[in-house]
Amino acid sequence: MSEIVQICKDSYCEICMLKKLERTFKKLDVKERARLLKWMKSYAKDGAKYLDDQKFKGEGRFPSGLPSGEKYTVYAFKAWKIRLYGCFEGKRFLITEIDPAKKQNKADPQKLKNAATRYGEVVSQGRR
Repeated sequence: MSEIVQICKDSYCEICMLKKLERTFKKLDVKERARLLKWMKSYAKDGAKYLDDQKFKGEGRFPSGLPSGEKYTVYAFKAWKIRLYGCFEGKRFLITEIDPAKKQNKADPQKLKNAATRYGEVVSQGRR
């Protein structure tokens, strides 16, 4: 059983998600999940060209938790109060954290740190 599942792939990039997040993703509001899928498919095809920062946004660099001290830039696909956080490596975007009910305008710093740390775990285990 793969630990990473593909959501979509097109000419610009591939978008994947950690398998353990799949159940949470499927429980999201149907309309908002469809909206997020639309943004992800658009990104996979054309990059951020047609997505403003209300749909896709860089949230900053966060520590990976690796001994190397490496930091990763965390990005978010956004729809209403839902955020899908992840990181890029080459032509793959990997979603490593979901915030299904963001309560305020600013992103939850702990969710952002978790996204980078989980990405660091994937990279260190060679499951990219």
